Amino acid sequence: PHKVAAGLSAALYFGHAANDDSIPQNRIGELETALREAGADFTSEVYEGSVHGFSVPGSPRYDEKGAERHWRTLLALLDRALKGA
Repeated sequence: PHKVAAGLSAALYFGHAANDDSIPQNRIGELETALREAGADFTSEVYEGSVHGFSVPGSPRYDEKGAERHWRTLLALLDRALKGA
């Protein structure tokens, strides 16, 4: 998303695991900077103590508390998008 941030018109949500091999913490900052500079509508949160896959029920990495927060935030974004459609 950081490479096309200037052309984005959708609201974005990023729920990052604190311990995630797929995106180092410093890259999260770079992503947020690019989105902010592009004027994108986004929310980016790091879920402390979580690992990649924390929001997937049945996963060995599932974290119920983090998943509930993640889904609550994501569903609020989708609700907002549907009401604006």
